[in-house]
Amino acid sequence: MAHQSKYAKHALAGGAERINFLNKCIMEGMTDYVFEFLVSEYRTTPSKKKAIAIYDLFCSPNAPYRINCDELLPPKNPQLSGMIDWYREQRQAAQQMNFLKRIATSSNRTPVREQFDFLLPAVFRQEDNNAMRIAVDEASKGVKRPTSGAQKSFVNSWLQARRQLLDAGFSSMQGTWGP
Repeated sequence: MAHQSKYAKHALAGGAERINFLNKCIMEGMTDYVFEFLVSEYRTTPSKKKAIAIYDLFCSPNAPYRINCDELLPPKNPQLSGMIDWYREQRQAAQQMNFLKRIATSSNRTPVREQFDFLLPAVFRQEDNNAMRIAVDEASKGVKRPTSGAQKSFVNSWLQARRQLLDAGFSSMQGTWGP
């Protein structure tokens, strides 16, 4: 089993607890926990499209929600970017195949289920326990719409990321902030 933060149970709980927790994390800019949740969902049903979306949003050098472990991410560590580049090439090649060939060879193109697991221990090595305790307490009471300018700006930027995640197959993001 992959490393989990001590707050993973809230994101993995399901139902209103999960949605409230994820919304609170989004509102507060604590996207490392959203990353953890997405990695867990990815592990359940991996796809190249999901891997690429996680990488583009959380791991690439210019990721808008880059996770807190620079030493394991590109450009310092090219391991992940190399795999994602390979997934992109595979996706492009698959899209050019005829339907029957694509179906027949699809199992050969399944991405690594544990692709992002090596990042989790590094991301959560310095959890901000006080901030998370507050977030969990507030999330359990329901989440209010963002009020500060910074929160509104962050949540607005999240809408595009949310769309990208939904398009990649992360249906669990349906209940998070956004249209």
